[in-house]
Amino acid sequence: LTRAMLHRSVRKSLQKALKIRRQYSQVPVEKGPSKARELGANVFGFLGALANWGVPIASLSLLRLDAENLNPRMTAALTIYSIFFVRWAVAVYPRNYTLFLCHVTNVVAQSTNLARYGWWYSTTNNEEQEQKQDVVLD
Repeated sequence: LTRAMLHRSVRKSLQKALKIRRQYSQVPVEKGPSKARELGANVFGFLGALANWGVPIASLSLLRLDAENLNPRMTAALTIYSIFFVRWAVAVYPRNYTLFLCHVTNVVAQSTNLARYGWWYSTTNNEEQEQKQDVVLD
């Protein structure tokens, strides 16, 4: 192919694309989302929120464990993640109240776990420091 032939073929394809675009730009567009799209968004939003309930259920099950077995970094990360998604669940259209409730539950459960770990860590460190001071004084 020569350069001129390539330019002609590109020019023709661009002209066809512009012609098709002009035809479809004159078609009236519906205002707002269609009913099928809205139903699909609701169904998938609900299924996503339902699947996301695994995180708060797991954090609620951790309430039965000892605080020393908790991972504070993961607990803090999941708390921050849920705080952002609480806002997002209400900001999207259509509003996803199932996801909202899921993340509110997760924020409460993770915050409780983080507070339990913090209390355990502070009391354990105080006891260890007291034991070290007793050994030094003896």
